[in-house]
Amino acid sequence: MRVIAMGLKVVVVLAAVAACALMARRIGPWKALGWWAIILGVLCAGVAFAVSRQSSGRVTILNYLMGYILQWGYRIGRGQLVNITAISWIIWMLLGGVGILATQVHANTFASNAIEPQTRGMVLMALLALAWIVDGAALFYILGNGIFSGGPARQSGTLWAVAAILFIMILGSVGLVIAGHSRSAALAALLLAGGPILLAGVAYAVFIVVILMNGKARWN
Repeated sequence: MRVIAMGLKVVVVLAAVAACALMARRIGPWKALGWWAIILGVLCAGVAFAVSRQSSGRVTILNYLMGYILQWGYRIGRGQLVNITAISWIIWMLLGGVGILATQVHANTFASNAIEPQTRGMVLMALLALAWIVDGAALFYILGNGIFSGGPARQSGTLWAVAAILFIMILGSVGLVIAGHSRSAALAALLLAGGPILLAGVAYAVFIVVILMNGKARWN
């Protein structure tokens, strides 16, 4: 049941990114970002207000809706509804930004000094958007379940280092896409954002296969 719930949340996130990307293609990136901020701000605040007004201990459809709209910030926000709402809105804004950047297949959309547009390709930008989402999910997982969890792991310098690396990967990759004037810049951004995560995933998969082949673990 938990796997199904997580799957639905992933679907909601991808659908939201796609919706923001579609809006950007219709009305332009900056107007889309503005409307996205307003729509998600009203939605997040509305759900939070409605949940806060209902009877304590009562579970309604609002609680389920909150699990999808306000699905982030519980640990970082220390369980405070205002903090959860703000963090969730920020993350929705970041996801919307990912969707908008993924539609910018022409290199001079943001860089006004580009001589002529160079098409990057929707496939490349879609892969780049996916890399940003994975990196962001990993970053917020480390922040929420490690550094800000309240447990001993919050003191780990390794977690801070990994979080810093992920942040630099995302920031550097986005910078390359915005400032770069060529397809090669987008490819470099994809390698920066997705390369380390892909290598880590492959290494982990190989490790699991080796363990299973040696008979030291079971599939369950």
